[in-house]
Amino acid sequence: MSLWAQSSKETPTIDVVYPLKNQVFQRRFEVPQLSHSNHPGGAAKGFAQVPVHLKWTYKDRTSIEYRLQVDSKTTQWQSLSNECILALADSPGMTQLLIDVPAGGWYQVELRLKADGQIVAQATSEPFGVGEVFLVAGQSYATNCNDERFQVGDPTGRVVAYDFRNRTWNIAHDPQPSGDSSDGGSIWPPFGDLMVQAYGVPVGLANVAVGATSTSQWKTDGELFQRLVAVGLQLKDFRAVLWQQGESDVIEKTPSATYAERLVQFRAQADQTWGAPIPWYLAKSTLHPTVYNEPSWEVNIRNAIETLV
Repeated sequence: MSLWAQSSKETPTIDVVYPLKNQVFQRRFEVPQLSHSNHPGGAAKGFAQVPVHLKWTYKDRTSIEYRLQVDSKTTQWQSLSNECILALADSPGMTQLLIDVPAGGWYQVELRLKADGQIVAQATSEPFGVGEVFLVAGQSYATNCNDERFQVGDPTGRVVAYDFRNRTWNIAHDPQPSGDSSDGGSIWPPFGDLMVQAYGVPVGLANVAVGATSTSQWKTDGELFQRLVAVGLQLKDFRAVLWQQGESDVIEKTPSATYAERLVQFRAQADQTWGAPIPWYLAKSTLHPTVYNEPSWEVNIRNAIETLV
């Protein structure tokens, strides 16, 4: 039993407030060469330690148990040790449970309180997943500037988008929540569907891109970069930054060395803020034939990206 719960003479209660609906947590400890479905003992797709936030009251001799539900199947009920139960310093009256959850989803956590062997309260979390999470940044090709809007094709909606403004997760049908007000189509629903097909886990996308921006507008002391690192902190853990940008630097005729130096600075400052080295995956994004015909400057930006990959 946790010392952090609130003892009460009233009927025990339990209320799950986190994970958020459709939230995806970044998996770790996957073994790619052993992640196929025919691997003995099951695919080694990794797991995440998922924080479950709840409010609960208890009487003396009350215990708390949990089980996972996925695809209409449930695991066995398990008791939680004190080591897995923490008080949330910034949320008085809230308790955090840390539960190891295998990659996959959609999951729900079922919780129950027992007193003297009897179930006295129950609760179930919103659906959530464990898979691949990406932070998207850059300019128009990363936002909603395509002519055609796409829908997520995965039948269970395992491609979701994080809206950093209201901190919600929703199925990633276009238009995407992003750093600007664009409302067209994007590359992200097809990207997410391909990732789900390839890896068999949910995919989450948090998009802070802003159309028509150059690297000079993403400098580390500017609003766009500060938003990028702030949303990274909201995610807490994610696989990589997906950087889809370059056209505006062709227009500005940014030298290759300058472009590369800026991206190195961005990553170094972001890593310092996040406290971990997060990879950046860079798209060779320089083609914009309706706006310019600058093949030599396109090559400069593409060469800069080549030096960084």
